[in-house]
Amino acid sequence: MADKRYYIRVPEARVEVSEEVYKAFWSMERHSRTLEEKDIRNHVFSYDAFDTDDMLGAELFPDKTTSNFEDRVIAEMMAVKLRRCIALLPEEDRKLIQAIYYDGLSEREVSKHEGVPQTTVSYRLRQILRKLQILFER
Repeated sequence: MADKRYYIRVPEARVEVSEEVYKAFWSMERHSRTLEEKDIRNHVFSYDAFDTDDMLGAELFPDKTTSNFEDRVIAEMMAVKLRRCIALLPEEDRKLIQAIYYDGLSEREVSKHEGVPQTTVSYRLRQILRKLQILFER
């Protein structure tokens, strides 16, 4: 019994393989079945289950990580309008907007740099944002 032979069935044939290949093949087969059983137990399904002749199942579900062209155009139009509104503000207000929203400084950092209380910076910012809202709604 020294010459035991190992076979793997492939479409329309049986192929003789080494013991090592045979064990690796069946180990992978068992692993694959285990994963399928876990998916069934955990109620996981594949988009492929919804495939039809006309459409792939994955096409039925929207991709929330990408925006469509219309959303990008609207966002760009709003950004352009916002930049125009900011340009209408007095220079001092524009500097505060620049420091906080573009340079990423905190109200506390701005107050320290300008030598005014943080509550003053916060009040000024709220006033500026109200002005921007009025300008933006025009």
